[in-house]
Amino acid sequence: MALIFTEGFDAYGDPSASYIEPADIAARRGWLYLSGSIPAKEGRINGTSVANFGPQKPRFLGSNTESTTVMGIAYMFAKAEALGGSYPIVIREDADVQLSVVLNSSGKLEVRRGTTTTLATGTTVIKLKRWYYIELKSTIHQTTGSFELRIDGKTELSETGTDTQATSNAYANVFGFSSTNTAVDSHRVDDMYVLDSTGTYNNDFLGPIHIETLFPDEDVTSQWSPSSGTDHYALVDENPCDNDTTYLEDNVTGQRELFDWPALPPSAMTIVAVTSIVDSRVTDASSVDLKLVNVSGTTTTVGTAQTVASESFSCYEEMYEENPDSSSAWTKASLEAAKFGFEVG
Repeated sequence: MALIFTEGFDAYGDPSASYIEPADIAARRGWLYLSGSIPAKEGRINGTSVANFGPQKPRFLGSNTESTTVMGIAYMFAKAEALGGSYPIVIREDADVQLSVVLNSSGKLEVRRGTTTTLATGTTVIKLKRWYYIELKSTIHQTTGSFELRIDGKTELSETGTDTQATSNAYANVFGFSSTNTAVDSHRVDDMYVLDSTGTYNNDFLGPIHIETLFPDEDVTSQWSPSSGTDHYALVDENPCDNDTTYLEDNVTGQRELFDWPALPPSAMTIVAVTSIVDSRVTDASSVDLKLVNVSGTTTTVGTAQTVASESFSCYEEMYEENPDSSSAWTKASLEAAKFGFEVG
């Protein structure tokens, strides 16, 4: 398996006041939902979580068509209204639900085919107002399907040789969470990941992970034109992104920006992956290629060209599951010494 998506919900602004808007920053990463706004709240460990998504069905649209996937998410059932209507994990084929995990009216987690057919019910009684880390590994198939549900790293439910396919196709490509009630702040979500069935690294449950979001704090290489001033990092370190208020721009192939980043917190131990994310747009009808860049030790890694063709902002990402300089897992020291940035392709 390989890690295809992580979300810490920390790049959407001040958790005391802001909302994640479907037409704005969250949508740039592939988040979709039906209606309304989702408030940002204090995070599970630090940063931000999201809450109160009663009428919405937040979901990340992936590009894979894999039958076997793993999804993990930190979830708090904050109020009694969450009983019977909270879905911390929902995996879909496009708009149609394949498998879901639901908190039933007795306060126990169930795995369901679709949202109505119960396949198994757990024994752990979920407590309100505390964080749980919930993970579901599943294979979608009508006869040889399987699933394993874990709570805080321990197996709660598992089955093999069962029907896990609710649609006409044996795969899942949309991952999210949902609820059927509208009680204010009845749920909170943080620290989400998704694995698909490709690759040989990050190929099983990751356990109760935390996603740390960092913003640049020092210039290393400065070749693009700043909107103002001379500190380039200060024009791209806003939370949330301030669009065209401050920015860097360029259209000369090979021109590069590299930045340094704050130190990781003391709690950072095992590092399973690093994702670099850039918000970008073009300013006229011409498209431009953007390449994300990492410098680790003596190794410079220039990513595949990603075409920026829209005058609306979008996110462009590169994931580094291993340290390119050592072809092994990142260490805290190697990550803190690494530089990340981008260049014109």
